Amino acid sequence: MSTRDRGAGQGERDAQCAEKCVYAARKTYAQYALRMKRLRTLLERLPGGHRPPTGPLTTAEKTEAEELRQETPMKDKERIGREEEERRG
Repeated sequence: MSTRDRGAGQGERDAQCAEKCVYAARKTYAQYALRMKRLRTLLERLPGGHRPPTGPLTTAEKTEAEELRQETPMKDKERIGREEEERRG
């Protein structure tokens, strides 16, 4: 048997190997796609929906944010004062 005869079936083996590789790749992709579909379904069912687009604040939003920034320290000071009075008395 010559080396040429031994290599005669190599093309068939390569084709079979290629078919197996393609099958495995398709199977892997199908499993991945199924997992992603399940994950997406889960995320869509969570409350909250989509986030609003981020970007610069409008004038009204800036005003509201500034008012909240000013209110919060005042409320904290009032709360701290009440708590100190309760401790004392």
